[in-house]
Amino acid sequence: MSKTGEKVLKTAEEIGDKVFEKSAELGDKLKDVAEDLGSKIREKGGEAFDRAKEAGSKLWDKASDLIEKAQQEAEKESLEEMTKEAEALKQQAEAKAKAADKSADSTLGGGFDSFFDKAKRYAEGDYHGKGNPDPKTDDKLELMQLPDDQKPKKKDGTVPGFEDLDGDGDEIIDDAILDDK
Repeated sequence: MSKTGEKVLKTAEEIGDKVFEKSAELGDKLKDVAEDLGSKIREKGGEAFDRAKEAGSKLWDKASDLIEKAQQEAEKESLEEMTKEAEALKQQAEAKAKAADKSADSTLGGGFDSFFDKAKRYAEGDYHGKGNPDPKTDDKLELMQLPDDQKPKKKDGTVPGFEDLDGDGDEIIDDAILDDK
């Protein structure tokens, strides 16, 4: 080999060694920087996580308080409504009781159409409740004749296979004929 080739080869070797050394140093520096950066990120991330956790806890506490207040208000409203409904039902019951007392007084004890007055009139012969026990002047039930257009029609035919043996006009039903033997 020539001297120039040897020089180039030697120079290339020296440059390669320097590059290798510098890249190893650079790798170590990058590794240190990456470790520092990772620890800082973990530290800041942990702080951010703690802050988020604390904010979430506060938000949860506020939501719980709000729900509890809403439930208390709903209980108050339902209690007030039930009290009002109970009062209205009480008033209705009192009104019905007063009306029942009045009607009991009038029907059992001496009103115009009380039970005992009606029973007395019935016992005296006033069976229709008209206040007139005299049967001669009492309204009577009369039977009326049906108009011709409402009277039942007579049958116009015969039933095949039957004969009117007793002459009453009904060929299906005949009176029994008793033979004396």
